Amino acid sequence: AGQGRLVHAAKAQVVQATLPGAIPIFLNGANSVSDVSRPGYWMGNWELPRAFQVGDLAIAIYRHRDPLAFSHCFFPAPWMESLGERNGWIAGGNAGGYVAVYSQSGTGLRTAGLYRGFEIVSQGPANIWLVKIGGKRKYPAFGDFLAALPKPEFEENGVTVGGIRASWDGPLVIDGKPQPAPDFGLIENDWVKSEYGNELITVRTPEGSTLRIGR
Repeated sequence: AGQGRLVHAAKAQVVQATLPGAIPIFLNGANSVSDVSRPGYWMGNWELPRAFQVGDLAIAIYRHRDPLAFSHCFFPAPWMESLGERNGWIAGGNAGGYVAVYSQSGTGLRTAGLYRGFEIVSQGPANIWLVKIGGKRKYPAFGDFLAALPKPEFEENGVTVGGIRASWDGPLVIDGKPQPAPDFGLIENDWVKSEYGNELITVRTPEGSTLRIGR
């Protein structure tokens, strides 16, 4: 989502890391409270987070308007060969790839129910998630990755971690320097464009013609 802007996205996947062995770790702002309600417990986001990525670190700031909404992380601990905790992070590794997750509201794996050992839950509509990745090239052992995990510092609307500051309504700041953020449209690439709040999608074909969908 853009700066201070809430957007529904039932089928969007905003932050995901994948360990060797095709092991996915991803964030989700739940659209449903269970697997039996649509569109699905793990599908999309009720409202998109404001998300940033700087190198090997992703930050997702959720600000749901619905007081019953929540965010959670699929973290399949039983599929990983290494697990550990440090400075509030839960970390896992497999085949030389590492990932760590931090939740502002508290980071703990579910201990009961269908997703026992596979889910980190943040109860409540507001939360900040951090996801950090690494590998053997930089961290020869899982313990080296674990030891390097920084302690985040949270404030009302943002977080500072390792010289990076992100917030719900301010610019991304790296080493004290605000970073310019282009105001991207809802869809913006060489072939398709659409603006937020606009029901018109413009498609340009390789032959150079233009197709307009919607109104």
